[in-house]
Amino acid sequence: MLAATLRRLARMLEAKGPDEFSREEIASLQDLRSMLNQRLYANACTKAAQLIMNGNFQIVNGKYRIALNPKDL
Repeated sequence: MLAATLRRLARMLEAKGPDEFSREEIASLQDLRSMLNQRLYANACTKAAQLIMNGNFQIVNGKYRIALNPKDL
């Protein structure tokens, strides 16, 4: 569903110029950006939890450290 929304958004952005956006459309774009950020954060948290459950962590100075690759985030 997210991918389909992004494809529709890409088509809309290609069809419109930057001066043609209404306030509603700008608010919708900002909401979509917020949803994407939340989804990416949730994915990173899930990945970190999986690494912890698998035992892929280190304890450094009494703190847990997890090595995440940028592509994992």
